[in-house]
Amino acid sequence: MKQKFPSILQRYLSSFIDGLLILALFIGLSYLFQQDSQMADSIRLVIFFGVFLCYEPICVSCFCTLGQKITGIRVRRVGTLGKIPIPLAFVRYFLKIALGFASLFAIIFSEKRRAIHDYASGSNVILANDHI
Repeated sequence: MKQKFPSILQRYLSSFIDGLLILALFIGLSYLFQQDSQMADSIRLVIFFGVFLCYEPICVSCFCTLGQKITGIRVRRVGTLGKIPIPLAFVRYFLKIALGFASLFAIIFSEKRRAIHDYASGSNVILANDHI
């Protein structure tokens, strides 16, 4: 069976949904610490960076993010189609953030629609129904 790869729109939509989820989590958790103190501000900051920096890499490595679930895509290792290890998921995510849209332009020129952060982490994004 020939593998099919998601469009740039599907990948972008997945990231957009995950961004909305991170924002909602941050806002929701911030309400738990509404006091106007330096301690509450520090807790909100830790929560934000914890959720922002860990949500996608951990979810990608263990199962999938909400955005990936909704759009029907999965991040998998090239060749084996296994889940990528957590260290590579963090590398992938930080490059994705650092390079932004520039990383997505590689998809246009790649046969398997791999972005720069996919090449760096040895991953590929595939359609879930081709793998599961």
